[in-house]
Amino acid sequence: MQAASFLSAPARSVPDIGVGSPNVYAGAQNRRSFGECRVIYWVEIDMPTIGEIEAALEGAASSHHEYEKVYLKGVRDENWPAYYAAFVLGHLGNLDIAPSKLTALLHGVSADNWTMEAAKAIHAASTKSP
Repeated sequence: MQAASFLSAPARSVPDIGVGSPNVYAGAQNRRSFGECRVIYWVEIDMPTIGEIEAALEGAASSHHEYEKVYLKGVRDENWPAYYAAFVLGHLGNLDIAPSKLTALLHGVSADNWTMEAAKAIHAASTKSP
């Protein structure tokens, strides 16, 4: 699955990245308030697979367990979804989902196979059009 990412740069410093290729769209946008022209690039990126998201969630679980054990001295972290969201986004930066939305999504998943169901929910939420 691919999603679009928007990159913006001042027109004077835009590198030649082969505008016109099937995966790149360039257009100009006038910013009248500042009197400058910016070039907006639309680049399609590959989204992580459900398996990659599940692996990142398993890594988050392992890391979070150590965090609770070592830094919190065995006290349960009630804000664990934010920890998991930060871990997953740090490892899979090409997810098209806001950290707050990911945190809420993780908190809402309840299933026997939590990592798989959470991975499916994250994948579905990050591949929807805005």
